[in-house]
Amino acid sequence: MGRTSDRLRSENPGISVWAGGGVVVREGGDVPEFLLVYRPHRKDWTFPKGKVGPDEMLRSCALREVAEETGLPLMTHVDFPPPDRDEVLNFMRPGDIWTHCFRPFPNAALDGKGSIRDAVIRARERGILFDLGHGAGSLSFNVSRSMLEKEFLPDTISSDVHQVSIDGPAFDILVTMSKFLCLGMPLVEIIRASTSTPAKSIGRPELGNLKVGSPGDAVVISIEDGQFEYRDVTDEVFLGKQRMVAEKVVVGGEIWKEREH
Repeated sequence: MGRTSDRLRSENPGISVWAGGGVVVREGGDVPEFLLVYRPHRKDWTFPKGKVGPDEMLRSCALREVAEETGLPLMTHVDFPPPDRDEVLNFMRPGDIWTHCFRPFPNAALDGKGSIRDAVIRARERGILFDLGHGAGSLSFNVSRSMLEKEFLPDTISSDVHQVSIDGPAFDILVTMSKFLCLGMPLVEIIRASTSTPAKSIGRPELGNLKVGSPGDAVVISIEDGQFEYRDVTDEVFLGKQRMVAEKVVVGGEIWKEREH
């Protein structure tokens, strides 16, 4: 994840203070929007940034500063190293989110013997959240079975649907939830990991529940019995005996869409 500030100073003796930061941009409107932070002591606006700690990596500082200034968790994943899984997990803070947590090799949560890696266990104990993030390369049935058998459930379930995964193997959130229903994850935990926990993780506790005063968004789901083919990112296929189907979608207290029979 880069060089520490101590190493940077030794390599650049003429620079006494190192800072890290980032540029946060939101696109999609008429013009891009940039996140700026007001500094009262200087009475100016700047991009999120701050001093690099003594043993902190420059890139780690940049990520930390952006997360702290926005008040949002840092969400990250690990693909081919570097950096490796342990390095990233040890850097993360309580409430941060590690996605693609049931991915196959490389950087899987399991070691070569099928045991959950120590860094993964320590991260959960520290309050790191583990998100599924199915996508096109991040859900292994073998890893999922082993993690569930060891009672290490994903904190949040997400489909990670994009151009490469929308036509399979992820398809959508209900297919992803159905896979875990057939893998043996308790239904109540599946619902919680797909609704209230994600909402809380991003600081939006008013979402993902049916309490009085909530936005009134809901999905009416039925569970059908039968033989249903499910595929993971390694092309493993298994036949599940159930699937979850959306009967009605409610937005703002009004029926937005109903299933066509």
